[in-house]
Amino acid sequence: MRSMPFQSRVVVEALQALERQLAVHRDPLAQVATALSVGHFAPALQAAEKLRDALAIVVSLYQRLYANVVPVDEMGSTVESVGELALRARRMVILTQLGRLRDLLREPKAGERARGWFVGDFASIDDVTAFFADQFAQINQIWVQYRQTHPGAAGISSTDRITLYRASVRVAQSALRELRNHPDLAYLLRAGLDAADWPDVLSACSEIVVALAVEVDVKSGRVPVVPVPPAQTPDATPPRKP
Repeated sequence: MRSMPFQSRVVVEALQALERQLAVHRDPLAQVATALSVGHFAPALQAAEKLRDALAIVVSLYQRLYANVVPVDEMGSTVESVGELALRARRMVILTQLGRLRDLLREPKAGERARGWFVGDFASIDDVTAFFADQFAQINQIWVQYRQTHPGAAGISSTDRITLYRASVRVAQSALRELRNHPDLAYLLRAGLDAADWPDVLSACSEIVVALAVEVDVKSGRVPVVPVPPAQTPDATPPRKP
């Protein structure tokens, strides 16, 4: 049976919604955990009851992400955390939209218009694609080694493996988010976001921006911000002279 095509927009919207839900309900969730840890079961149950609807939304978003990402990302069917699923979803959005940009810019007139968008490390969209391929290989190496299914994790105790896995997923998420600070990438994405009369390019760049910026981590205290690069990137490499 053929797998359904990756629905990038659906995944982006689910990631943003999940980020909002976890940010809004992080403190109540922590209260439940604290009450349980000291044996205060009645307060824990009361707090959990208030979270019933929110948890149902989180579960629904998780299921939506899983259904859209896991069958197509070639990283296995096992998912051990919300953070891992979000990381895999962000990767798929970026790869999908890079492929879309590459197809769009293959047309001679399109390539000519976007020529000034590529500066510094990037002379073309192929350089950007190669950059992300290298970065994803490094980022995956951070956390994949601690997955339950990884052969290298067999010699680690269960408790230590879980601790290392959770920490490494958070580090990997942060490493992916830091890529938006690459000045030449920020320059390119800002140019795409400014192309209001080129909706396909605008859409692709917007989804890459969101995928880089979104943070889905149940232990993070970060409040979501609008995931858009600075309007000006003074530290970006200036365009090449013709």
